[in-house]
Amino acid sequence: NNGAMREKEHTEEPRVNLPLVTDEVGDGAIVGSPDSDGVMKTLISQQMPAEWASPRRYGVLCAFAFNAGANAFLFMDFATSETLSKHVLGDSTDAEIQWLYSASLVTVVVAMPFLALLLTRYNWFCSLASVAFNVLGAWLRYISVMQGLYSVALVSSVLIGAAAAIIVCSYAIVPERWFAPAQRGIATAVAVQSNYLGWALGSLLPLCVDSVESMRSFCFYQALVVSAGLVVFLIGYRAPPKAEYSQRGEARDETAAAWRSLTRLLGDARFCVHVASCAVLGGVSFAITAVQDLIFGDDCADSLDFPSSQTTWTNFAFISCGVVSGLLLGAFVVRRSQRAALLGLFSLSTLCLTALSLLTTPAIFSQLRKDGGNDFIYMLLVPLMGLLGAGSLGFIGIAIRIAVQLGGDANEVLTGGALEWLVQGFGALFGQISNCEMRFLPCTIAVLLLRTSREHA
Repeated sequence: NNGAMREKEHTEEPRVNLPLVTDEVGDGAIVGSPDSDGVMKTLISQQMPAEWASPRRYGVLCAFAFNAGANAFLFMDFATSETLSKHVLGDSTDAEIQWLYSASLVTVVVAMPFLALLLTRYNWFCSLASVAFNVLGAWLRYISVMQGLYSVALVSSVLIGAAAAIIVCSYAIVPERWFAPAQRGIATAVAVQSNYLGWALGSLLPLCVDSVESMRSFCFYQALVVSAGLVVFLIGYRAPPKAEYSQRGEARDETAAAWRSLTRLLGDARFCVHVASCAVLGGVSFAITAVQDLIFGDDCADSLDFPSSQTTWTNFAFISCGVVSGLLLGAFVVRRSQRAALLGLFSLSTLCLTALSLLTTPAIFSQLRKDGGNDFIYMLLVPLMGLLGAGSLGFIGIAIRIAVQLGGDANEVLTGGALEWLVQGFGALFGQISNCEMRFLPCTIAVLLLRTSREHA
């Protein structure tokens, strides 16, 4: 019997560890291999990268989320109260204060292609640089408000924009490399929405910062908290593991020239249509937060004349509902339902933005004011902004995951970064053309066109 068992051991085929691909089946992966007759048989690989089960992955995600949230919060320092910002920075002009926000966006657009290429090779050092840029930017913000130096505030905006360029390129690579396929939806949502959460909290600044002294105190404590992010990063963050196999099960060369991947992506019509259409909707959402205070407040002729205390809450409703929506979608929308969910979110955004555009038309809101008063209009605005945020901000996590899937073996920094790079550019564009005269009309037209194109994407 023992001899028979030994003979059986020698004649059995060796067990092969099959490479992993990204079809979601719990914590494993579906792989296909031909049998002796050439028929494909489906197997489940029980081997998975150690990082997918390591508690370290949660530390990495938390460290990234803290840095992303701090960065978005810094963006809002001078954007929420232009009157106070002008006073605290040596009586600067309206245009100069607006540039403190726009300079960060322009830096993102200009610096992201170069930083993305560096990030594919030197992830840990580039990520550390983003934390350092945030810390230095926060302390320069403090110096600028203490000394009334607009130039120092402008330099801080450039640094914060450089940090943002690195952060938004990393939305995809942290979840894709550290988490099992079944967990990547919620991990991507956390990575993206942590940034928007910082944005949402920053929109509430006018409620607690209303004087020069409070602005100076706030910037000091802000710099301390952001500096703590350096400790969080050093303790929690690690460079993502290399992807040893491609989605086709072939050995993957991480050192391949990045321009080859970029060339292939630019020639992929499905990838380009998806990224461009999603970037337009993302840019529209950026523009809405930038101009909603102008259109809802008292700066425009025939405006809605709501005080800043009320427009602050419409902005918060927009961003916070986007955060909640994004997290829920990341947790419950599986891969096979992503495209249907994305189309639904485009439809919701189109409906809400059309309604918002009509509501802010002088003839309509004047009639509504006569019939129901300002409180009635405000009761319409808050839920409408919330639903619009749920659609136009909540979709980003799903959009990034689909971009990574369409990108195939291209580095996730490039596939997810391409989408975010265009979002920043379209955000700056729509923010400039959405004004007192045009209101939300350019954004509405763009989203109406996108709703049609998404059916064929």
